[in-house]
Amino acid sequence: MQQLVSIGFPVHNGEREMRQALDSILGQDYKNIEVIISDNASTDRTAEIARSYQKFDPRIRYFRQSKNIGQYQNYRAVVEAAQGEYVLIAQHDDSWDSRFVRILTEALEDHHEYAAALSSLERIYEDGQRSAVRFTGELDLTRDSSLTLFNKVLCGKPIHLFLHGIFRRSFLRSFFKPQTPRSIRWDRVFMAELALSGRFWTTPEILYYKRASRTPILERYAGDLLGDVFLNPLAHTRYVFTILARVISSSRVPFWRKFPAVGIWCGLLWRYKRDIIRELIFRNSGRFKSV
Repeated sequence: MQQLVSIGFPVHNGEREMRQALDSILGQDYKNIEVIISDNASTDRTAEIARSYQKFDPRIRYFRQSKNIGQYQNYRAVVEAAQGEYVLIAQHDDSWDSRFVRILTEALEDHHEYAAALSSLERIYEDGQRSAVRFTGELDLTRDSSLTLFNKVLCGKPIHLFLHGIFRRSFLRSFFKPQTPRSIRWDRVFMAELALSGRFWTTPEILYYKRASRTPILERYAGDLLGDVFLNPLAHTRYVFTILARVISSSRVPFWRKFPAVGIWCGLLWRYKRDIIRELIFRNSGRFKSV
């Protein structure tokens, strides 16, 4: 019997892309799914489109936030509402091979020591250019220990993309309990903690197609909570030390892993030393105000 897979669908003003994403999700050959659409106070036709899909497919649940709660909190909302054994957070402008859910869910069913699974993927930019992220060679995360995964997150490897893999619900839900990581690259902060707490399964086949943008974050998320953090005069300093604070305070990271993790974190601190010094100097000069 197939386990129920909950597919969270957080969306804000997604009328242009969400039909393709929903068609891709509902077209999965793994049929035991529920789709949880959390409308983050959209001002376009998102609600109308979501309700039209809900009318014809009983696997869809739709609810609307009364105000814009930000990206992280909307992700949290769909994870909290999930009822399945497994959870996928699906972005409203992405698409998936029809085998995506089945192949990754079967991998987790067969390998209980893994907390999450993701296939290789292809990034698709606005101008039509594409670039592949293949989980092979150095990025074959299946063989990596938690500390190795943590190091790869901090070194800038694309491990943060695992946020859109399939997770065991019991594993993922607890990580959304703390407050939003109020820093740039919150997804890397989040994934750093997850990496220290479990192992990730990867498959080399491309089954996921992710929309990507070269537009600067400040333009894409102007006026949003996600964009505001980039205006902070201590943005990079806060990012580096938020990772440390999250790891040390985490009840999910085994105590014995925290000591070597701090050593790995010191490498991140060294790499960011110039940014941190510059931010502290500018902050103390009074040229910037906090956000």
